[in-house]
Amino acid sequence: MKRSLLSLRAAVVLSLGMVGGAGAGTLSLLAGHPTADSALCALAGAGAVITFLDRVIAADRDTTPERAVPGPDGSEQSRRHV
Repeated sequence: MKRSLLSLRAAVVLSLGMVGGAGAGTLSLLAGHPTADSALCALAGAGAVITFLDRVIAADRDTTPERAVPGPDGSEQSRRHV
């Protein structure tokens, strides 16, 4: 079976990060800043958007690590971290 290089979640996060970075760079350029400053603003904006969306968009349940939690009777049970 052929696997994809990126998961759907990763592709969405990276794509929206690039759109956000391009928007920040464009707004900076339209505000009259030099091209180099606008490029740095675009990179910083993309990094911020990617970091934000990585935390906001839920991870796949299959890749979420399991952790032990105390059960009602005091014994540890395995439960997926949500």
